[in-house]
Amino acid sequence: MLVERRRPERPEELRGQVGTCRCGAWWTGYKTTHCAAEGCHQTFTGVTAFDKHWTPQHRHPSGAGLVLVDRAYRQKVWGFPPMTEEQREKAFGGRAT
Repeated sequence: MLVERRRPERPEELRGQVGTCRCGAWWTGYKTTHCAAEGCHQTFTGVTAFDKHWTPQHRHPSGAGLVLVDRAYRQKVWGFPPMTEEQREKAFGGRAT
């Protein structure tokens, strides 16, 4: 049986950890990060993605090789693109991922 999952409209509809920012963005997850720098206010899948947009200088996430990824909430979230088959083979050497 297929069950349709409704996306929450407001943070209070979510259980557990909810982060918020003065810009109005909100997110869930213990690893999710948000850049509160003036003019940025982008949300990231984790610290590594956040650092990628910040180091060596602050830049737009797309300029750092990040892509928008789907999350249960409706805010834009930036993360790394999915690995290609070749990248998985190189990283995991044929082991199950």
